[in-house]
Amino acid sequence: MTRAEEFEQLRALNVMSRLRVAGCLPFESVDKKEADHEDLSPSMRRGGCGMSIALWVVQVLLAAAFLVSGATKLSQPKEKLLKYMAWVEDFTQPTVRNIGALEVLGAIGIVLPALTGILPWLTPLAALGLVLTMIGAALTHLRRAEYGGIAVTAVLLILAAFVAYGRFFVLPA
Repeated sequence: MTRAEEFEQLRALNVMSRLRVAGCLPFESVDKKEADHEDLSPSMRRGGCGMSIALWVVQVLLAAAFLVSGATKLSQPKEKLLKYMAWVEDFTQPTVRNIGALEVLGAIGIVLPALTGILPWLTPLAALGLVLTMIGAALTHLRRAEYGGIAVTAVLLILAAFVAYGRFFVLPA
């Protein structure tokens, strides 16, 4: 067996074991300990496959939304952003760019650590950072009486809070 085949077999084993732990695949139990799932944390037994899928779908949707929004704020001049983001007039260009950078970093942080398994505790922290960003956005829209903006911001805030809660308490990555 070549090293590439060994690596692929180990990767497949890792994916299968993660799916089993998430409750998406049955355990092939040999002894009582495996049959009782005593090796699983209570949060894993509680969450299951449906919650895992819901968290991943919301994480990917949030990442896409914040990546596009943040990249737009980073790449466009303030004058061009004013056409469809009236709140930009209240801030300097560097502040708008910083907001865009926070959104891009949040988009990366909400998916990449959990996906790669490298420092997965960063995923709920990124979601919490996006919650704080959306609180600031809601306050800005409220101050400007932009109630349509508050509705969109509230939806993003609730979704980010769902991911933060889910990744902190229900299914830690």
